Amino acid sequence: MVPPSMTPDLPDLISVEVDGARFTRVEISALDDQLRDVGGLAEAFDRAYARALLEDTPPAPAVAVASGVRPAGPVIMGRPPKPTPHAEPRWDLINQASRLGPDAPLTAVGRSGNDCLHVRLDLASSRGRLVDVDAGWLRQATTSTLTSAIQQAFADAYEKRDDS
Repeated sequence: MVPPSMTPDLPDLISVEVDGARFTRVEISALDDQLRDVGGLAEAFDRAYARALLEDTPPAPAVAVASGVRPAGPVIMGRPPKPTPHAEPRWDLINQASRLGPDAPLTAVGRSGNDCLHVRLDLASSRGRLVDVDAGWLRQATTSTLTSAIQQAFADAYEKRDDS
């Protein structure tokens, strides 16, 4: 099991922790004007989540060659390939979704306890996105209430997805 990774985004204002590809925690140290904007918050969260996924990616396997050990895979212009997020597909959910028919929902939406923040997960993935945030609530939110709302929404989305 790969240890969870934390990735700061913006000047150390928001960081996301993942274990595998599954969201586990968010930390928000301060709410500046960019994070109080719905689009700015969603963008900063997406970047922090993506960075956490990249940091959580196991290193490329090494292969022995006559001249020593080098990363497996192509090396372009002397640089190793960029790491890509690694998440095992949830074949059980993919198969279940294909049996449900073309009109079945392929996402799980999680809501915070106060219903002011919503996240969306694809059924076959652990990656989530902020999809709806009440702008009035966000302008008044504290770091702890925003952090709690994000954690609650992801917990709700994972519970709905895993129960379906």
